[in-house]
Amino acid sequence: MSIINDYENRQLIPRLLSFETSNLLSLNINTDKSNLSDINLYEIHNYSKLKTEWKTEKNIILAIQILVYEIIHDSLSISNELILYLKNKQKYLNQIETEILFIADTKLTNNEISIQPYTDGDDNVKKTIRNLKSANVVNQLNPIQWCNLGYCYTRLGLKNKAKKAFKIAIGLNNCNRYIVRSVARFFMLMDDYEYGHRILISSPRIASDAALISAEIAFSELLKKRSKFIDKGIKIKDNKDISVFEKNELLAQIATLEFSHGKNSKGRLLIEECLENPNENSLAQISFLEKKRIIEPMSNIKTSVIYQYEALARHYFDNANFHEAYKYAKSWNNFQPFTSYPAALSTYIAIEILGKYEEAIEIAESALKISPDSNVLKNNLAFSYAKNGKVMEAMNVINMINNNSLNDHDRAVLCATTSFIAFKLGKIDDAKKGYNEAINYFRVKKDEESLARALYNFSSILDKNESDIILKEVFELSKKNSINELIFLLEKKQNDWCKGETSNAL
Repeated sequence: MSIINDYENRQLIPRLLSFETSNLLSLNINTDKSNLSDINLYEIHNYSKLKTEWKTEKNIILAIQILVYEIIHDSLSISNELILYLKNKQKYLNQIETEILFIADTKLTNNEISIQPYTDGDDNVKKTIRNLKSANVVNQLNPIQWCNLGYCYTRLGLKNKAKKAFKIAIGLNNCNRYIVRSVARFFMLMDDYEYGHRILISSPRIASDAALISAEIAFSELLKKRSKFIDKGIKIKDNKDISVFEKNELLAQIATLEFSHGKNSKGRLLIEECLENPNENSLAQISFLEKKRIIEPMSNIKTSVIYQYEALARHYFDNANFHEAYKYAKSWNNFQPFTSYPAALSTYIAIEILGKYEEAIEIAESALKISPDSNVLKNNLAFSYAKNGKVMEAMNVINMINNNSLNDHDRAVLCATTSFIAFKLGKIDDAKKGYNEAINYFRVKKDEESLARALYNFSSILDKNESDIILKEVFELSKKNSINELIFLLEKKQNDWCKGETSNAL
């Protein structure tokens, strides 16, 4: 069984989101002046004039002009009356006016928004595709529509159609932040990191946009290149006229670089600043840094940040609250189904800790529709079947894995899974031999986390005396490496043994 750690080198790569979700997260607007606490005399006069006009003559243009002032300046309150008016007129709004309405509505309700479930099932996605295709018949030159279409195709695993839609979107507009970040992220999912990076550096906005510079630095790190935009990023991060929210991903990304170069004090200062106004992606990065024991855990959870499923899944898993970790890992998987990590984490918790075998199978099968080449998900699906007693189904999945495409670590994990299936088939000697091969590999590589997990599963096929010896080693490795889920499982075994419910003891 593999939990995987495809984020050993996690960077602040942009999420692949629908335009509407990106708006809800306030990612689509440059808010350089959003930290201003007052307005100059000219703006006060003009704003007051517009408000006066609104009392006698209500129209879309006037409402939008007023909302722009209220979005930019924190000293002004967002008018709920204007938002309700524009919502009633929504079918008459153009793309920019719709975006302004989204941003104003989000800013108005931000303090009321808490962590909420993310649902975007296949039926809704298919309906959205139909609507977008109809809209493209009327206006084929709207890049946002093409980008949204690409996102929807990706959710359904239709990557060739998605690729065409994203290429049209970036061809129509390589200045829009949402489009540039989305297309770059898509090509990363297609394993074409170089092309995704080229999309970023080709945008005219790259030299001045904190969100694009952050993404470019992240791509460069994954490509093992030194970013040419680090100096510009440092200049922007030090600019006090740019709001913390506008540059929060940049702060977290540069902090990650500082930590990688051993400059921990500088990195921590940047993280502290980032925490003043983070988004869900920067919070996830902070949770990752906590797991790597680079920074101290956050003392509280910022519930005002929406869609922070990855951060919460990591937080609760690392703190051995596995029911909550499972809930948020599933939401993370639905929010970002394009990477195998949330599905791998969900299935790991479901099988190893909660015993939810059918749910694990469902999650893995669904995730493989989007990531059909993921050997990690195939491995976990096979283990899920075997745990659920469906041994032949497990063997069928194992046979789908191309052993030559695996690295040595994943080959050892697969060896352990295959050994468990052999045990289920009654081939005890083959099972023991396979487990020992995997265990020896992890010992040689000094991969103590993988070793502990392999030993734990190996113990389940042994008799009492052999199992007790191995479980003692698992316990020591788990304590040393803070493998909280194994500590939890071992303590549960100990408690069950004390109650006489099992013969195994530590």
